[in-house]
Amino acid sequence: MKFVLNLIVVSVIAIIALVKFYEIEGIDGLHLKRRESSAGVVQDLRAMFSSATAEPGSGFSAPGGQPLPRLPGVGVQTVSSRQGAPGTIRLGTFNLREFSREKVNDPKTMDFIVRLLQQIDLIAVQEVDADRRELFPRIVEYLNRDGRTYDFIAGPQVGPDGYQQLLGFIFDRQRVEADLKQTYTVTDPANQIAYEPLVGWFRTVGVDPLDAWTFSLANVYVDPDNPQKELELLTSLFHSIQHDGRGEDDVILAGCFFAGDHELARFASADIRFALEGTPSDIHAQRQTANLLFNRNNTTEFLGESGAIDFLRQYNLTIAEAEAISDHLPVWAEFQIREAIQF
Repeated sequence: MKFVLNLIVVSVIAIIALVKFYEIEGIDGLHLKRRESSAGVVQDLRAMFSSATAEPGSGFSAPGGQPLPRLPGVGVQTVSSRQGAPGTIRLGTFNLREFSREKVNDPKTMDFIVRLLQQIDLIAVQEVDADRRELFPRIVEYLNRDGRTYDFIAGPQVGPDGYQQLLGFIFDRQRVEADLKQTYTVTDPANQIAYEPLVGWFRTVGVDPLDAWTFSLANVYVDPDNPQKELELLTSLFHSIQHDGRGEDDVILAGCFFAGDHELARFASADIRFALEGTPSDIHAQRQTANLLFNRNNTTEFLGESGAIDFLRQYNLTIAEAEAISDHLPVWAEFQIREAIQF
């Protein structure tokens, strides 16, 4: 939520210059570091993004890969891309759990993953094989086989040696657009976090751009071996992203926190709201690991609707079949597509 005047007076030139020539550093207070050259993280992301889109039916396959097999259909009706009311957008997070070339080449598993992803307009995904950047365009290829217009943003490798992964965003371009010049990975010189968050800036589609909701979305993966230390940094992470020079007050953290909302409340400031409350987000219905966090005073676009897609029970799968997809459930929350105005 912001004043309309802020949207008018923000200098686009200054923003582009900020991202082009500086790196965003630090989570305990924001730091800017001059880039060694213009061929930095943002340039790399832009190149990946522009070459990642697969046109529907183009038969795109990664170098050395095989053409994607036809999805078999296993007796479950394909879910439409939007389940929410008109004028809403659904954001989410999904830990794909060790998403590898083997998984993307399994038609049955990918059939279910596609159905889950198509229920969410913009989704932060985690645990994509760090050595397989081609996995993102292959996911998009599956998603767009029926004429849809999904695309992706993939970040650089993050994480300690031997446990690296790719974080990314998958989104429907008919529902939301991304400004790639303002996409960055938070760097951590003090080495306080194991997996540096990927931050993107988005604007909803379907309304006048001056009225469209804009927001920053951070893909967060807390180290499951040391969650408490990193959860203590949540408030600092919020503030760093909110003060990264873009003037965006709607900041949403989406991802795997490996903690429930009651535990997260111990570390987050009082004005932070959790989209998912009291609901498990694993296939065993035992733990809440994923969530979306945002400031309740700023992000009044939230409509109060959220949930976890329990695909094990929804599709009547066995535990083994569900684990082949992921042991995490996709978590979503709905927001209005128009910017809420503060008077």
